[in-house]
Amino acid sequence: MVIAPPTACACCGGHRLRKLGEDVTRTLESQPRQWKVIETVREKFTCRDCEKVTQAPRPSMPSQGDGRDEPAGDDRVREVRPAQPLNRQAERYALEGVPIALSTMADAVGSVCAALAPILRLVEAMC
Repeated sequence: MVIAPPTACACCGGHRLRKLGEDVTRTLESQPRQWKVIETVREKFTCRDCEKVTQAPRPSMPSQGDGRDEPAGDDRVREVRPAQPLNRQAERYALEGVPIALSTMADAVGSVCAALAPILRLVEAMC
């Protein structure tokens, strides 16, 4: 997105403007994950002789490795688990195509902590 430049000088009103440079601001926006439904069809057959029903066995599902019967890509479990360390978050963002330096994430956490410090002091004083 390019913002339209001014057509006149804000100070004197002159129209002879030349480009000196530019400032670029980058913001990161998150889009909800996209899910797809994979249908696996297992046809049932009946025997004309004995009338028994037969069917192919259910395919095995990849698991989380923690004993749950959920697909490996299922993030519903991660949403209720405790927060992940910053290095793991950085790895996940990189896998999703958004590489963020660990130091940048640590700076963001530090800024939030610094902003909340006065509020925490007030809460402590009230207790």
